[in-house]
Amino acid sequence: CRPRARRKALVLVVVLVVVTSLSLGALAFSLLMVGEREVAQAAGRRIQALALAESGIEAARQLLGEQPDARSPDGTWFENAERFQGVLILDGETPQDRGRFSIVAADGGEMRFGLECESSKLNLNTILQEGGDAAAARQRLMVLPDMTEEIADAILDWIDADDEQREFGAEADYYQSLDVPYRPSNGPLRCLEELLLVRGVTPQLLYGADRNRNGLIDADESALDAQPGWVRFLTLFSRESNLNPDGEPKIDLNQDDAETLYAQLCEAFDEEWAVFIVGYRQQEELYEDEETPPAEQNPPAGEESDSNRQRDENEEEEEEIEYQDRPAGQLDLTKPLNQKLDSPLDLIGRKIKVNYQESEKAAVVSPLFADQSEAMREYLPKLFELATTEGENPPAGRINLNLAPIEVLSGVPDVDASLAEEIVARRPAAPALASPHHRHPTWLLIDGVVPLDKMKALLPRLTAGGCVYRAQAVGFFDEGGAVIRLAVVIDAGESPPRIVSVQDMTPFGRGFDLPGLGAQP
Repeated sequence: CRPRARRKALVLVVVLVVVTSLSLGALAFSLLMVGEREVAQAAGRRIQALALAESGIEAARQLLGEQPDARSPDGTWFENAERFQGVLILDGETPQDRGRFSIVAADGGEMRFGLECESSKLNLNTILQEGGDAAAARQRLMVLPDMTEEIADAILDWIDADDEQREFGAEADYYQSLDVPYRPSNGPLRCLEELLLVRGVTPQLLYGADRNRNGLIDADESALDAQPGWVRFLTLFSRESNLNPDGEPKIDLNQDDAETLYAQLCEAFDEEWAVFIVGYRQQEELYEDEETPPAEQNPPAGEESDSNRQRDENEEEEEEIEYQDRPAGQLDLTKPLNQKLDSPLDLIGRKIKVNYQESEKAAVVSPLFADQSEAMREYLPKLFELATTEGENPPAGRINLNLAPIEVLSGVPDVDASLAEEIVARRPAAPALASPHHRHPTWLLIDGVVPLDKMKALLPRLTAGGCVYRAQAVGFFDEGGAVIRLAVVIDAGESPPRIVSVQDMTPFGRGFDLPGLGAQP
């Protein structure tokens, strides 16, 4: 009996072991399935958060399709909480089910719900296309915090097309001598992070104390060096479009067809403007007065002093000339257009000498575009809004004087520190507050900040517009779940607006607290 009893006991033990093993296996399988379910749910929430952030990018593109230029009158691209803060995309009964997006800009160290205009920054990819010597290009970089001549020249050597080393720079020989050798691009930068390959450039210089790359110095970062990084001042993408407010090409004042130019000017402005501008361009030589005595300079708009008339009549005694305060005649539009305008500013304060079809006399017309502040406040915004001398593609890389930080303005050629300070002090606080004359850089001339000659020198370097924008699109839930943060650059100079680049900033952290983004409990 005892052996049989032992066998029964052994069978019982085996059964218990098998049952326990099966139970443990079932438990492990159950835990594995629960874990897989949680992973799948987390992945699903992440995909949803990504879709929310991408919805924000599409919302930004939609707004820019309506207002592509930074000089848009209402300036809603700059700050627009209604369209960019906590916009509900996924609705649900619980906070965990409600998904939203926010579009955040943080230029200037302050958070707002809107976009950044890239024309407020120094474009590294155009810095060598603007003319000037090596010292001038270096000086534009020297205004950046903690910049040195060695690093500035190394950056310029990295992006120039040759292998000739600048005074303090570094070319292929240096980079090939490193433990892990590589070659400089000798061409345009593809992203700002590429600067970290340049000799002397460090993450601290490029990003400053902003470890989570949200554009702000957060409380946990303020203990570090709070100096802003160079990314706040640099871009690779700024440009402008040459379209009028209706989205149509501006009138090219330098086009070759006189009849087309005249017709376009009549439609956009009036016949007087058309006659004066076409007449200016038809002159074989620009009409010049002799130096006017100081007491007789700058007569009132539309008036010609008696002494000026007498002097002109004496000079032209061999030619019968009629003097006019305003254009009054029809031009022969078959005549060639001999003169080119460097900018519309060339028209200011100028007389023209023309020959009308119905008259044998030449006519000298007094300045139609007076060199007086109130007159310029009226005609310059209209002229620059509808006409251009730059063709279809204005120069890339011009600095938006209404938005650029003082460090960037100080680096613009012909802008010294005092002028940069005055620009910052007198410009509108936000695009929505800009008056019509502030929507063009010529407000410096209108408001008496600079004289005409200085304005002509600054015009190729400054703008009040721009059509490329940057922002961070954040997709999130009201409570819990993933948060996805995408840095996006959008070119609104094309229709529809084109996404230039998207960078996932999520690995650097959430960046913003949910209530601040617009999460609702």
